[in-house]
Amino acid sequence: MRGLWRIALVIGLVATTLGASWATAGKACACSCAPMTAEETVARADAIVTGRAVSASESADGMDRTYVFQVDYSYKTVVPAYIEVSTASQGPACGVELTIGATDTVVLGGHRGAWSAVSCSNYGLPTVTPPSAGPRLEPTHADVPDATHSDASVGTALVRPGWMVALWAFGALVLLVGGVVVAARLRK
Repeated sequence: MRGLWRIALVIGLVATTLGASWATAGKACACSCAPMTAEETVARADAIVTGRAVSASESADGMDRTYVFQVDYSYKTVVPAYIEVSTASQGPACGVELTIGATDTVVLGGHRGAWSAVSCSNYGLPTVTPPSAGPRLEPTHADVPDATHSDASVGTALVRPGWMVALWAFGALVLLVGGVVVAARLRK
């Protein structure tokens, strides 16, 4: 009888653990940045743009985000008026968080339409662009990239809905209580 009690307890604990691990957020990553001066940041950048994110979309796995960015002006490289900027969707994975409609200056890597941004290059940007960035450059004319980008889906793939977590917790509790009741009845 005592063995059934232990089996029921182990089954309940395993079900609870599996449910809790499934219901948590996606992959964990860690981003650590070596401090850089403004001059070092500019030297490593392929372009520095000032403008605003107009929309965003997330990859199917929720790990990457692409912003459509409207460029007001740039440094180091002439870029189109609208560009796509790819980044990790989470800060711990070195992603850059842009607010739709807010004016931002973003340090970019890449070229010819394959622009990317990481938090290390954009951490602690000075409010005044250093002279080493060169002259302020006007963007070239470009159409807005594909209209399928929408900020409505940003962040939704990263977290399980609350009702799903509650359902898993309730199921684990039912299994645990059921196991205890069965073990108690078998003990008599």
